[in-house]
Amino acid sequence: DAQPEYQRDELSTPMHYEWANFERDDSVDGRRSHLVTSLGWNAESSWYFVRPDLQLAFTDYQLNDNPGGDSLNRALPTLGVDTGLIFDRLAGAEGKWRQTLEPRLYFLYTPFDDQDDFPDFDTALASNTYNNLFRNNRFNGADRIGDASQVTFGLASRLFDNATGAELVNARIGQIYYFEDRRVSLHGETETEKH
Repeated sequence: DAQPEYQRDELSTPMHYEWANFERDDSVDGRRSHLVTSLGWNAESSWYFVRPDLQLAFTDYQLNDNPGGDSLNRALPTLGVDTGLIFDRLAGAEGKWRQTLEPRLYFLYTPFDDQDDFPDFDTALASNTYNNLFRNNRFNGADRIGDASQVTFGLASRLFDNATGAELVNARIGQIYYFEDRRVSLHGETETEKH
């Protein structure tokens, strides 16, 4: 049985705003405002997807006794293009299963902005998972926006039961290739590996 064909094209303009007040006894405290606005396009069908996205992030700090200054701000653009193909075939005796092969390519660019004077209130490096290979920031939290000039290659294969639609196997592998060293860090250590 062939998968039903569908086609979707949509423009998205999400916006996210966060305001937080941090009070700590043993280090810098203060307020952080963080606004992220995006312009994205999603074109997909049963066999491919293309998702370009342009994001602008604005961050403002009003701090108490920060060695790097009490009023800091940052404005950074990020360009990402995520694209992939989805191939599938019948497998097993009498086409009992459906197997997919899903190559994926993700380009990401964010210019470098020196953030060494910014405090670290709630930020950490994202964990090493397949899905995180395709994130537009290697950090969780709003205190760091990582510089990026990179491309990610991914390959997934899934196996489904044709009778129930249940996913039986999901195997994925991916690799990031960096065109430049990453200079934004949390604790002064930069990342220099190329993949």
